[in-house]
Amino acid sequence: MNRKESVSQWLRMAVFMSSFGLFFGVPAKAFDEPLGSFRNTYYYMVFEEDFPHEAKDASILEMDGTLIAKVTTKFYKALLMEGSGRLRDGRTVNWVGKVDEKSRYHVTKFVWGRGTGNCALAPYRTIAADPAQIPAGAVVKIEETVGMKLPDGTISDGVWRAEDTGSAILHDRIDIYVGRRKDARYLGDAGITHMKPLRISLVSHPLPDSCVFKNPE
Repeated sequence: MNRKESVSQWLRMAVFMSSFGLFFGVPAKAFDEPLGSFRNTYYYMVFEEDFPHEAKDASILEMDGTLIAKVTTKFYKALLMEGSGRLRDGRTVNWVGKVDEKSRYHVTKFVWGRGTGNCALAPYRTIAADPAQIPAGAVVKIEETVGMKLPDGTISDGVWRAEDTGSAILHDRIDIYVGRRKDARYLGDAGITHMKPLRISLVSHPLPDSCVFKNPE
């Protein structure tokens, strides 16, 4: 086992033991313990079909430089901002890293895109958060979303998963994944406006086999 694997195994065990209040004798956080107030924004998947048929002069590349697709500049800029997109041919592409300060992508099997590790993004279930404030992979409750009407006609139980991050999502910020841009209106209908502070509490810590600890597929 190399050093990286050893550290990874230690971290998984630490998370598992802390979930049961066993790590170094420190009591685990109580069920539904308040984590504080967090200002919200939202993000979504961009769809190539929503953009005009113009000259395809931008390239979506894999980490090794392999071309995934040629797309319009407008779609490419939107993809840079949101991180995941659906191509006209049905493939879902996801931000994976940078090479020479240029964003690179991969084709993911997850229909709505990929978050941290190998976590599938889920509309109105995933949030991006600062791991220093909300543990990556933790299950949380957002009080203001309890009873909120969802795009599929169901009602939210207020439970979310912190399975994504963002370069601008730091400190007291969270980013709510809504899936399609138009579906952000359900936040507004619930009185959840841009940067409104939301009350968040911890439901459970991430388990050792959480998707946040797995390599992207």
